[in-house]
Amino acid sequence: LLELQPRHLDGLTNRGFLYSKQGNIEKALQDYTKVVELRPDVWQTRVNRARFYIKLKKYDLAEKDFEYAIELSKDTSRDGRVYYDDSPLEYALSFFKSRKNEEKVLEIFDLLIYSTDHGYTRAEVQQYHDAYFPIDSTIKAKWIIERSKYFSQAGKYEEAIKSSWELVNFIGSPIVKDLNVIFETILEFHLENKKYNEAEELINSLIQDTDNLKYNYQKANLFLRQGKYELVIKELEYLIENDYSKND
Repeated sequence: LLELQPRHLDGLTNRGFLYSKQGNIEKALQDYTKVVELRPDVWQTRVNRARFYIKLKKYDLAEKDFEYAIELSKDTSRDGRVYYDDSPLEYALSFFKSRKNEEKVLEIFDLLIYSTDHGYTRAEVQQYHDAYFPIDSTIKAKWIIERSKYFSQAGKYEEAIKSSWELVNFIGSPIVKDLNVIFETILEFHLENKKYNEAEELINSLIQDTDNLKYNYQKANLFLRQGKYELVIKELEYLIENDYSKND
């Protein structure tokens, strides 16, 4: 086919894919570069080529393709705002995380949270607003949690806590059913960053405000982390006395 039609789009794509499966990344890259030349206005072609650049450790070229793909996914035609497609952003996020490019990672998180339609057209949003909002808020909440985790894992404790509090805007969505979900997210970051006093204070607050013994169990684990074995035993005895298995 390609002998007769050397610029056949599907033929080049399929041959490039087969080359990649055979481990011939250079030839796969050549075919995907031709695809980019044939379809320079489609973000998918840039993302596909960027993957081969990564395999060849040509990270600067991969970065350019990811940035170009994000720009190609931009839509300014609907209501005066700028919207982006989720998919190239997710691919780029993974890449920039691997390259430890914090500036780009945070930029992409902001786009995922605040500037995407998550696959919905504006007409669908208007027509199915009641159904759309919880779906959209769930996705936004997911990315806020991911951003918060990114901060925590990078040792940016204060930024992780601040980011987590943005989840207040999404209480009622399937991911953030109530305020306790936010508290538990923050508790995770307290523990990850060894902020044990803050963790204990938050757990005590949760114990006081709820009847769920799982927080007493978490308190026992907190004391265990600190080697406070007498307090661990005290909490476990309380759990046994109140039959934790029935409460859980």
